[in-house]
Amino acid sequence: MRDLAPILLFTYNRVEHTRKTLDALCSNPLAGESELIVVSDAPRIQEHVEGVEVVRNLIRSKVWCKNTTLLCMERNMGMNENFLVNITEVVEKYGKVIVLEDDICTSPQFLNFMNDALDVYEQEERVMHVSGFVFDISNRNLPNSFFIGAPSTWGWATWKDRWQKLNRNAKELFEIAQKNNLYSSMTLDRSCPDFWNQLEENALGVHNDWDIKWFSSVVINNGLCLYPKHSLVVNIGFDGTGTHFKNGEKGHTTVFSKIQLRIEKMPIEESLIAKRSFVKYFKSKQLTFFDKAKYKLNLLKSKYFGK
Repeated sequence: MRDLAPILLFTYNRVEHTRKTLDALCSNPLAGESELIVVSDAPRIQEHVEGVEVVRNLIRSKVWCKNTTLLCMERNMGMNENFLVNITEVVEKYGKVIVLEDDICTSPQFLNFMNDALDVYEQEERVMHVSGFVFDISNRNLPNSFFIGAPSTWGWATWKDRWQKLNRNAKELFEIAQKNNLYSSMTLDRSCPDFWNQLEENALGVHNDWDIKWFSSVVINNGLCLYPKHSLVVNIGFDGTGTHFKNGEKGHTTVFSKIQLRIEKMPIEESLIAKRSFVKYFKSKQLTFFDKAKYKLNLLKSKYFGK
């Protein structure tokens, strides 16, 4: 019997997003053999109580995978604590985990790819992360999968020993990154300063984001992330209902892979071709001079006058 990774799904009060995410997950052939653990955070404000309960009732309405476990938080933990605590608990118990959020729709090939990758690279400690999402890059010359030294957390997986390398202290992470001159590594050859900016904001206490702590931990440990040639994930959260993306933001769009991407073990090294494609993609998305100036001004306000 194959040892499949448990699927950890985080939900809140977006019932239609959650329904689409679950329906897509169920279309995976391995869903019927997989354990699904759904974490439902408690309402943050009174206006969210009804939505949270509707989502919980949706989870209870059927067995979405082989087994479905619903974990209802007794208090509102917020994204940072909720993710860090529950990912840690699941990966400590099972040794590996596949992580989804309530706005991450997966292709039917998603679970196959993730479980194959977790099996093939289980003993390769430098491979810290498996991504189901890939940006809309030029992939003509790429193999079915490749390594990049920066992770994406839209439908992803990891192992217990890699997750143990997570540093939860953003200030310490930023100091290490500065001391070791990791700006270029953190920003993919300076093509995406948002990653560095987000870590700096967390170090200053402006934000408290679990994902930039994991991203930075991977970079600082010289880790690699395995990506698919074609995306196995679509983010449906660019409609103003999510925490990080407000209504009208374009975000990073992509389309599902139409083929099964088979995992073949490769040398454990970053793909220069893929990295160049990432850099080209991010440069096309870079902020204007006005956007950068506005960001710096807001950062200074937060630093000297509070959040």
